[in-house]
Amino acid sequence: MKVYRTDEIRNVVLLGHGGCGKTSLVEAMAYVSGATNRMGKVTDGKTQLDEAAAALTKAQITSILEMSAAAAQLADAEAQLALGQTQLDAAKENAEESANLENILTTEMLGNLLVAQNFSMPAGYVTDGEADI
Repeated sequence: MKVYRTDEIRNVVLLGHGGCGKTSLVEAMAYVSGATNRMGKVTDGKTQLDEAAAALTKAQITSILEMSAAAAQLADAEAQLALGQTQLDAAKENAEESANLENILTTEMLGNLLVAQNFSMPAGYVTDGEADI
């Protein structure tokens, strides 16, 4: 698993049942770290999380969700592209092996073809039914 430095962390998730103190913990962390100069209270409805949630509009939330979906699609497309590149490389290698005349045309065969051509002789015979061509 990749290890992230503190300055690379952008998102943190706090999970817990209702009323367990998640918002109060965030408020205390923000106050102690100096991110805010006051510590809001949940009962007053004046916490940093309350203000942050109110600041996000429905359009912004929709945009964030769409960006997340697009990022997932991009990751999937990159994986498909990598697979396609692997298949293309394998097909190229196979084509190069198939096109290699060293495995098909031997020196002896080439010599026989040249001799047959110099004497106007056929290079070989093909049987078609009962007739030799």
